[in-house]
Amino acid sequence: MKKILIIPSWYPSVDHYWSGTFFRDQALLMQDQFDIRILAGKLKKTSRLNRIINTLYFLLTSRVRVKNLPSHYPEPPQVFGFEYPDKINRFKKLNRRYEISAYRRFYKKTVKKWRPDLIHAHATFMAGIISHSLSKENQIPYIITEHNHPAFSKMKVTSDNAYLTAINQAARLLLVGKSLSSALDLSGLKHPVEVVGNYVDENKFSLSLPDNSGKFVVLFVGFFITEKDYDTLTVTIKKFSEITTDPDFRFRIVGCGEEGKKKIVDDLQHDGVINKVEIFPYVSREEIPEFHKSCNVFLSTSRLETFGIAMCETMMCGKPVVSTDNKGFDEMYVPEVNGIKCRAGDAAGLAEALIALQKKEIVFDPIAIRNSVLEKFGTNAFRQKLLAIYNEALQN
Repeated sequence: MKKILIIPSWYPSVDHYWSGTFFRDQALLMQDQFDIRILAGKLKKTSRLNRIINTLYFLLTSRVRVKNLPSHYPEPPQVFGFEYPDKINRFKKLNRRYEISAYRRFYKKTVKKWRPDLIHAHATFMAGIISHSLSKENQIPYIITEHNHPAFSKMKVTSDNAYLTAINQAARLLLVGKSLSSALDLSGLKHPVEVVGNYVDENKFSLSLPDNSGKFVVLFVGFFITEKDYDTLTVTIKKFSEITTDPDFRFRIVGCGEEGKKKIVDDLQHDGVINKVEIFPYVSREEIPEFHKSCNVFLSTSRLETFGIAMCETMMCGKPVVSTDNKGFDEMYVPEVNGIKCRAGDAAGLAEALIALQKKEIVFDPIAIRNSVLEKFGTNAFRQKLLAIYNEALQN
């Protein structure tokens, strides 16, 4: 059985239970075909004095102290988990060299004995850059799945040599969305580029037929970050509340954290709308499917998405999506089949679309909604896609 090492740029852990769950889902999906393991490092915060000592130690020896970190990451698949101490965070090139050195050191100590046949990096920064270094040193091919739009981190990818080198020397470059093709500089790429989307487990996110007897529930899932546009979210809630003729509704906000909760409460409490909003700052990954199944519609106010996995999860449950034109929605949007698209920042348009669904002026077929994403991102479709990519990379 061929061995594949997954290097994620972020991964679920006891500290961040939601982070990178789809990386783990993809790895679990392919475990019956390959011996798959994960390499994940955690930066350990230290005092300023220790950061100075760690920096000097690295400058003098080019080495980083690493320590095995058992039970920090969920298994299966098996995780080569480790931690490395913080240093003075001032120089970009030094920071990268430090992180790469930490991964190289732990790879030599632990992973090298197992020796993978292929490395799969999720996101070029930093997993792809790390994978390129490990590949060069150990003569192991690597592929990259790019999840991040340069705008997320304000990276100037066209002038970032380490970033461009990692992409150009990968055996394959996979993109989760078409919008990344134009956002990244791929003009000099010698290897194939393929848009693969993301995997959603249709068994976890099973079909749930609408319950027309209860309240109208609008679901929003998303971290409290700029791209999710919480300003438009709260204005949409206000406008919907002003124009609806049926007061039996709820907006459920999931995964916003305490900071996001404060923003929502501050924006809505003076308008008397807050009692129509249910806020769940933190929920486990296991609880997420039930939120999707119990809603009537999913709302996305994002200004930019590369894929939008929460939207796909809702559709897998047979529920429509009302979304802004955030690029990621286009990966799954089928007009008149699975949702309604509005302009980014158009709170009035979003509210009117929700009203049309509440009044049943627009009705979608739950089975058609589910099939629209099942055929592209469900278990069988995604497994066959990734299997072909892995086999080709291993053969070449």
